[in-house]
Amino acid sequence: EFLVDASNTPSQPFVFIEANARLQVEHIVTEEVMGVDLVQLQLRLAGDEAMSDLAVTAQKPNGYAIQARVNMETILPDGSVKPGGGQIAAYEAPGGPGVRVDGFGYAGYRTSTAFDSLLAKVICHSPSADFSLAIAKTNRALNEFRIDGVTTNIPFLQNILTHAALPAND
Repeated sequence: EFLVDASNTPSQPFVFIEANARLQVEHIVTEEVMGVDLVQLQLRLAGDEAMSDLAVTAQKPNGYAIQARVNMETILPDGSVKPGGGQIAAYEAPGGPGVRVDGFGYAGYRTSTAFDSLLAKVICHSPSADFSLAIAKTNRALNEFRIDGVTTNIPFLQNILTHAALPAND
């Protein structure tokens, strides 16, 4: 990440802010669409394997993947977000082909407002070229996710997924 000075006579044309060598939280979407385990690749590269030996440069994308971040929060009428917490009464993650859930929770777990409100990342992959199938799979997975005792943003996520603008890329 860096800043660029676009003035006519910059003293420094660009300044680096951060070199981020870690995987971003969205890396799972790339893994699903490309069929590559990025964590394994990083470990192999750290072990001195050459990128050319990893046979990933010829990979072609396969379908679509969507990541939905399930948070303990309430979306207020003005659009602002209020983080929440509490004791989880039920936690049953969805599953099935093309559905991956990276999360943490169990019945009886008491969350803390001192930490991020993220409970789970629901990642759904459809190998089809039809984006609406990935949307439908993600919506179905969120519908099957049972979390009781705390308020989550699942209804908000489902509203996004069922809005006509999403499959139309509007």
